[in-house]
Amino acid sequence: MKNIIALLKPISFFALCLAMIETLLIGAAKLTPATKADFSSLDLATASGSTVIWSVLLGFIVAALVARKRFKNPVIRLILFTLLCATLGFILIIMVVGWTYQIMMGVPASDNIIRFYFENFSAMQLHMLQTSPALILITWCFLLCLTGGLVWLANSIVIGRGQSFSSNHTTSIYVIVCYIFFFAPELSANHPLVSSTRSLFVNTELNHVLDSHNIVRKSLDSGETLLVKHAEHPVIVILLESFRHDLKLLDPSPIPNLLEAAQQGIYFDKSYATSTHSNYSDLSIWYSQYPLRTSGLFTYHKDDARRGKSAFSLFKDQGYTTGYVSSQNETWGSMIEWLDTPEIDYFYHSENYHGDTFSSKGDTGFNNFFERYKTAGKIEDSETLKVTREWIESLPQKNKFFLGVNLQNTHFGYVLPVEAKQPFQPTNFTDDGVYAFGTWPLSQARNIKNRYLNSVYNLDHQLGLFFNFLKEKGIWDNAYVVVIGDNGEAFGEHGYVNHAGSLHDEQVRTFSFIKPPKGVPASTFENAISHIDILPGVLDLMGLPQPKTFQGISPFKRGGDYHVYMHANSIATQDGLVDWPWKAIINTQSNERELYQLLNDPDEKYNLVGRGLIEEERLFYALRNWRAKQLEYYADPSWYLTYYPPT
Repeated sequence: MKNIIALLKPISFFALCLAMIETLLIGAAKLTPATKADFSSLDLATASGSTVIWSVLLGFIVAALVARKRFKNPVIRLILFTLLCATLGFILIIMVVGWTYQIMMGVPASDNIIRFYFENFSAMQLHMLQTSPALILITWCFLLCLTGGLVWLANSIVIGRGQSFSSNHTTSIYVIVCYIFFFAPELSANHPLVSSTRSLFVNTELNHVLDSHNIVRKSLDSGETLLVKHAEHPVIVILLESFRHDLKLLDPSPIPNLLEAAQQGIYFDKSYATSTHSNYSDLSIWYSQYPLRTSGLFTYHKDDARRGKSAFSLFKDQGYTTGYVSSQNETWGSMIEWLDTPEIDYFYHSENYHGDTFSSKGDTGFNNFFERYKTAGKIEDSETLKVTREWIESLPQKNKFFLGVNLQNTHFGYVLPVEAKQPFQPTNFTDDGVYAFGTWPLSQARNIKNRYLNSVYNLDHQLGLFFNFLKEKGIWDNAYVVVIGDNGEAFGEHGYVNHAGSLHDEQVRTFSFIKPPKGVPASTFENAISHIDILPGVLDLMGLPQPKTFQGISPFKRGGDYHVYMHANSIATQDGLVDWPWKAIINTQSNERELYQLLNDPDEKYNLVGRGLIEEERLFYALRNWRAKQLEYYADPSWYLTYYPPT
């Protein structure tokens, strides 16, 4: 017992020292111009949380080193030491990622954010090698030095070098901060190791709202393979990254070719994405399903019984050749698990690309180093469209194919082809902050938006060339060409930048249309729709049956406005509902609510919650009921194996 007490004193002293260092370093971050975090009350919170966390870490290392000394076999000692360093490194990565996220985004990293980072660990490292190789190298050197330093410090405590630092005053201070941590936990809730593990201690109860009389029971033959005789038309669905709805309204227009195509078809004036981030919004389109399946982060698995039937599978059943060509690395968010499947005859994404890449010219010393990692991120869209044209030309039947295309130049970074025109100016950056996805100085919003518009303008030019190709090959007039912005893009309108944030219109209302074969009258569809309704609309126009696993319904069958649901689980965790002209948003963690009348307040500046409006009770009841149905259905195999998803 005396030996244990002798070790606890230096552990408490060094834990306090490390906590103070961490507090000072994180507190200094508020001096960074680009930071969004509010550290006005962080000192006590960080000190209390950090002290306990560093105590546990040091205690763990000391215990491991003491246990290691009991073994004489050098192999066992090496294995134990390796496991110790690996475990410690894992914990430190959580801390570094968590603090970096909180400093840049202004909110603590949730367990979903940390989990997403580790599930996409390789893609994250390769992406950083492509965009900021110096930063990733510095980060890993820092982690290695910190891990080694902590092991050395703990070893010093074990062999007695740290005993002279202990005192009764240290112990008293230590007891006080531990009391703060355990009896006022809200003060320490911002620490990454606290916020990222919070859900482990929270039991989410399901509300039982499903009724077997109101959802469709699956038949014994759940394959849904039904061959229908119909006029054969090629179908091309193009997803455009971060494509806001108001691009249509700008003068001069950054999208003249897309506007010309939209004027030949059915334009959806109020088209809403199901989410603000691609790993949810993209697959919702192909599977016509809402992304809300679990209260936490949902990860795709190829053999998941909840997968349902994709549009690719449906057209494959009709004898179509199917293809998917993407500028994106589809391993992101494990989307590839539901995309690279047998029903897609030709699958191509950035990892299949072997051409030139673009690099961060600010890190010239590392350009040669990461050339081999050029497929880590995204392909420039002109290259993707080149692959798309080659695939179409290779087809023996050009009237019977279904093709999905995902273009990414308009993602933050706003890639431009070589010698691209840049009509929107100015676009220069100042050096007053960090420029990264989700965080940059709002003072530069105009210039950054101009960069976005230039990328949109050049992508529109590339699409114009692609449309001309379809016309030259005699495909255009016979084809359904569908264009959908997968989500929007924010420039600080509601405190968020880029996407993956809140469910306000700048991030979820997008530019979308269907260009049907020649002879179908052009029109504008004024009612609000969800992206999960667009492919059912195509099937409706073609006379094809809709899979029962689809939750979307053809806009042309609804006959009026209806509830459009949305869900975000990234930088912001929110559910949303549009019942035009009303819109309701609820934060699923804080329960903070927002209500807007979009006809009178299109910029969503005036939150009408608490005004006694009847729409408030009605919409938030509908939103809670929708969430409960989704979570109950996907949580219980007796529901999703026996019944089709609720609509």
